[in-house]
Amino acid sequence: MFGFVGVVSRTEQDLPAFSGNSFKFEKYKFHSNFKVFPEKEDGQTFSFSDGSIVKILGLFFSASNPPKSLNNFEEIADGAFTAFAVTPNGFRIYADPCGWRSIYFREEGNLLYITSNIRYLREYLGLNLEPVPERSIDFLCTSFIPGLETLTKNVFELPMGNVLEWKGQNKSTIRDYCRYDTLPKVEKTLPETARDLHAICLKNTENIKEASGKKECTVFLSGGLDSTCALSSAIDIFGLKNVKTISVHFGSDLPNENKYIDEAVKYFGCNHRYLEISPDSFLSEMDNLYRWIDDPIGDPVVMPNYMMNRAIDPKEQLVITGEGGDPCFGGPKNVFMSNSMQYSEIYCNGSNDAFLATSYLESFKRAYDDAAHLSRFSEPTFGRRLDKLQSNLNTHLTNPRWESFLDRLLFANKHLKSNSLILPKVQKTTQPFFRYSFSPLFSRTVIEFCARTPIQIKYPRLQEKFILKKAFLGKIPQSIIDRDKSGMRVPLRFWQGHKIKTFNRDVLLRKNKTLTSRFFNIKEIKALLKHPRPRQGLKSWMLSTFILTAKNLYEPKS
Repeated sequence: MFGFVGVVSRTEQDLPAFSGNSFKFEKYKFHSNFKVFPEKEDGQTFSFSDGSIVKILGLFFSASNPPKSLNNFEEIADGAFTAFAVTPNGFRIYADPCGWRSIYFREEGNLLYITSNIRYLREYLGLNLEPVPERSIDFLCTSFIPGLETLTKNVFELPMGNVLEWKGQNKSTIRDYCRYDTLPKVEKTLPETARDLHAICLKNTENIKEASGKKECTVFLSGGLDSTCALSSAIDIFGLKNVKTISVHFGSDLPNENKYIDEAVKYFGCNHRYLEISPDSFLSEMDNLYRWIDDPIGDPVVMPNYMMNRAIDPKEQLVITGEGGDPCFGGPKNVFMSNSMQYSEIYCNGSNDAFLATSYLESFKRAYDDAAHLSRFSEPTFGRRLDKLQSNLNTHLTNPRWESFLDRLLFANKHLKSNSLILPKVQKTTQPFFRYSFSPLFSRTVIEFCARTPIQIKYPRLQEKFILKKAFLGKIPQSIIDRDKSGMRVPLRFWQGHKIKTFNRDVLLRKNKTLTSRFFNIKEIKALLKHPRPRQGLKSWMLSTFILTAKNLYEPKS
């Protein structure tokens, strides 16, 4: 499933007129336009004895074991999909358990608009789209907009593992059909747990091969633990001759991961390709790229993901990545947060929720320290928005159903980042090329495994990705298991030369100054571009990509 847009109504008379395909579920009529989505238009449909019908678009992992009822569908559903269901009581929309496929919705009386891309609401259905400017405060703090809200007024994103039950007249409800926080812990030995995790990763890879119908795949290889584990799983399932790898680097004189990439390529004997990225190679692509990023994402990794997709052969239609490793198995930021929790318990009796939320925002290392200055909003608007953001964070950080703070933290990362940041960085950059993407490290079965595994087994003494390393011990190079976490570092700090500065000034001030002033403080932006600040390169990049996204969403094409 590469994308969709449609509208559901209780009666056919309520439907707006537009060209497209339609299908009818009892008293509901669904109109959808598939003009630009050439594959898997029809998806899968399951009918149940109680009259419920489920239509699935995307990569559904339980096709070989079809659900027996709608409740059973909710229990076993896994993969990268969007599902629509009609029951005797209403119409439902399901987001997949990890948030691999974005799904947005807008309610207007007896009409429900649903889409995979916000801009399709304007392009195919003619809806007027307007921003909510104060949500730019969330973006400055995190580099994305977490939760149900989007930057667009009256358009919301269905969270991972959630279902929207629509009844018309704004009487809809949203519930979590996965409820990872209710799963009981399972006591197993370390070897058993590691073996189970490796088997799950292989099964996920087998499922994506079956669901996609593809015999070959391309792995995005970063040189880190997660992507190397994904590569190992891909080779085991697809076979070495059917797996290609691609990596990026930013020039031999800039920081890179080439040493570890080369070790992985040599270890497996891969058919590998390096793609060198410079400002010259991507600046001309920025406007096209940010047509697809329709809710702001300021993480610069979006750009190399897009460039890799652009570089590989159009016939290579399946991409395997290592996304999900950090939120499932723990990254270095969790050490910072664990220390913050201990501080809170010592000095605040563990009750200072604001302290935890502030610490979490600081751990992002985005523009939180500059947010009050860069935002055009003064108190009390800024304060109210920040309070709301912190309150949403603490819904997860203080969830009493988890036994330990580390479990709460790991699942907060999943819920807050998955379908707003981590997965769109991949999904939105593969979509323009009509390509599927998936990670064997991030599925319902992996998340359930993490929920059931005691913290002292999967993450003892804050040893980063401990259980993942044990699962792939002897299956990937030891040097990659032993290396420190790095992540893909786009060298924005080194690229603050003439061309990048010119690009930022053009986007923020020269071409889109009026639009920029709706969200940000022009005076502070000028100061940011002129005088060095901490993370100046990242902050100016975040602002530029935000404005590119807004321009493509809200301004009419010239």
